[in-house]
Amino acid sequence: MGAVAHTRNNLFADSDVTLISLGYNHNLSERTDVYLFFAFADNDANAHYALGGNGFRKKS
Repeated sequence: MGAVAHTRNNLFADSDVTLISLGYNHNLSERTDVYLFFAFADNDANAHYALGGNGFRKKS
């Protein structure tokens, strides 16, 4: 599985974000499966997006 998303923020300059995710799901039995996911957020200089929806602030 995979997904790519790009959010453009027109309110502030240089505040866009690109999100990339990859995942794999493997069924071990009828009721048991194992899954692995990787997600990455590539923020522009003024963007503060974080995985899970919460923003963050860099310490100055």
